[in-house]
Amino acid sequence: MRRSWIILAVTLLFLVGCGSGTSSTSTGPEKTPFHGGETGLSMRFLEGSPPDEVFDNQKFPFGIVVQLENLGEDEIEAGDGEIVIIGINPIDFGVTQADLEEPIPVMRATKKNFDGTIVDGDKNNVEFGGLNYQIDLPGNILQPRIRADACYNYKTRTATLICLKPDLLAQTEIKEVCEIAEEKDPQNSGGPIQITELRQTAISSDKIQVAFVVEHVGPPNDRFYKLGTDCDDRVTNIDKEKVKVTVTSDVNGAIPSCTGLQDANANQNSGFVTLFDRVPRTVICEIVMQSVTNTFEEVFEVDLEYRYQQFIEKSILIKDVGGPDV
Repeated sequence: MRRSWIILAVTLLFLVGCGSGTSSTSTGPEKTPFHGGETGLSMRFLEGSPPDEVFDNQKFPFGIVVQLENLGEDEIEAGDGEIVIIGINPIDFGVTQADLEEPIPVMRATKKNFDGTIVDGDKNNVEFGGLNYQIDLPGNILQPRIRADACYNYKTRTATLICLKPDLLAQTEIKEVCEIAEEKDPQNSGGPIQITELRQTAISSDKIQVAFVVEHVGPPNDRFYKLGTDCDDRVTNIDKEKVKVTVTSDVNGAIPSCTGLQDANANQNSGFVTLFDRVPRTVICEIVMQSVTNTFEEVFEVDLEYRYQQFIEKSILIKDVGGPDV
């Protein structure tokens, strides 16, 4: 019996030791600033809303319920967006177009805590009630797709460590704490438009260049527009595929000056890029070093703001149940 207890104790010590070794080498999620992901809002129809099939001749009142969840890291505020039901004639279903338009409610963003734990974003239902097919059909018919179309403002934040030192071109024999000329690792908050590449180079002893790529990483059927405009996918819409880019960080007071921006502000650190046919675009920024007395890494932050459009859809079968009641 004593020998069994000794064996059990040694086994437990071995298991504890293995566990401690694992945690000590962990590079857990707290090592990155954001939860990440390529989605802002997720959408789906509540089961049975709309139903798979309904009856004609005002025999089957029903509703449409769209379930939303904010998987990204930007809050949806009041007035930021709406959901519109399209694909059906409102008159045929006994409602008006206004009945098929509802605002997206306020939705708290997903949040990553300092210890790496995740607080989920809000979930909400958007309801459209009072639908009832009015027409007396000659037979069953498959109704064209009912589509729930969402249009809302959203923002992606990006943080990337860049390297600074007093003389950017100086060579040293001792390994530096960071590298000036290299590809960096941009970290994006959860959202469908992101900075996917960022490279830093030195162009003089006191000036660096930061080039980054803005890209749509969401589903190919989704669309995006200039912040605050209508979700209008017509070819003639000049606000299509526009993203507002703002470099929010400075280096000891030196504000980056960027090229590749449309309608840029006076400091040239904020403006728009157009991702024609959703092709990625590159923005190039220059920063003049000021009061840099040693080698260190600094956070280079960029905000990407846009109006986003996405949809879900479902077909329903309308069944003929005969003429009106006598």
